[in-house]
Amino acid sequence: MNDRAVLHDIIEASAAGCPLCQRRDAAERRFVKSFAYELVNDPGMRVHLRGSLGFCRIHAEEFAAQVGAPLAVSLIHSDLCGHVVERLETNHPIRAMRPCPACEIGGQRERHDLELLGGSAVPNLCATHPAPVPKRGLPTGPSVAGALPVGSLAHAVRTDRQEVKLQGRAYSAMRRRLEAVVHHYDYRFRDDPFDDFGATWQALALFSGTHPDRRPSP
Repeated sequence: MNDRAVLHDIIEASAAGCPLCQRRDAAERRFVKSFAYELVNDPGMRVHLRGSLGFCRIHAEEFAAQVGAPLAVSLIHSDLCGHVVERLETNHPIRAMRPCPACEIGGQRERHDLELLGGSAVPNLCATHPAPVPKRGLPTGPSVAGALPVGSLAHAVRTDRQEVKLQGRAYSAMRRRLEAVVHHYDYRFRDDPFDDFGATWQALALFSGTHPDRRPSP
C-alpha cells in the first residue's frame, strides 16, 4: 500500500476514534494471526521470542485463540523451555531483552503512521502518541507443575543456587511434555492415546501469565 492510500485509511479510520490506536491494534492482530499460521517455525522469530521470552499476556491470549494454537503454542514453548534450561545451566540471567514481538510490530506501525502524518491535524487523534513500545514484563506467581513463572524464576535463581537445579529439572520436564503434545499432532500418531494437553496452557502461563488450567481467550 502506497503512502497516499495509507493516509486515506488514517483519515477514514478517524471517524471511529483514534486512527493510530486502531491501526496499531489491527497490525498487532494481523501479526499474531500470521504468526500462528506461517511464522511458528521461522528461525528469525524463534530468536526474537527467545529474546523476549515469549508474548505479553494480551498477545498470548490472542495467540491461544487462533485455530491450530495448541500445536503452535507447544512448538514455541518447547523451544522457550529449552532456552531457559540452557541459560540456567550456563549461569546466564533469566530476563527479557526484547519486547513482545506483537507489541513491537504495533510500535512500528504507529511510528510509520506518525511519520506519514508529519504533524498534520487529524480528527480524534489521542494524546498518547507517540507511545513507547511496552517493555516486556515477565509474569510472577506460584509454581506451575513445579516450574516457577519466568519472572519469579529470574529472582529465585539469583538468591538460591539450589533452585537453579530444581527449576532446570522442572523446565526440562515441561519441555518433554510439550514435545509429547507436538508428537501427538503428527498425523502418524493422532490415534494413539494421549491426555496431557494441559501442558500447553501451563507452559503459556509460565511465560505470559495466562491461566494455567484452561485455554485462554482474548
